[in-house]
Amino acid sequence: MKGEHSIKLLCRVLQVSRSGYYRWRRQPCSRRKRQDADLAAQIAAAYRKGRGNYGAPRIVRELREQGTP
Repeated sequence: MKGEHSIKLLCRVLQVSRSGYYRWRRQPCSRRKRQDADLAAQIAAAYRKGRGNYGAPRIVRELREQGTP
C-alpha cells in the first residue's frame, strides 16, 4: 500500500498535519517499542524451538526459565 497515496491526501483523511506526520517519522523508537520488539523476537524463537508445537503456557515457562519476566 506504501506509495499508493500521497502523504498530503493521507494526512487530510486522517486529519493530521503534514508537519506533525514528518515529526513523528523522525522520532526514534520509544524504549517500550524496542522492548516489545525484543520480547516478540524471544517468543518467536521459543515457538521455533518447540517446532511450532508450543502453546502460550509453555512459551511463558520457557521465557521465564531464560530470565524474561
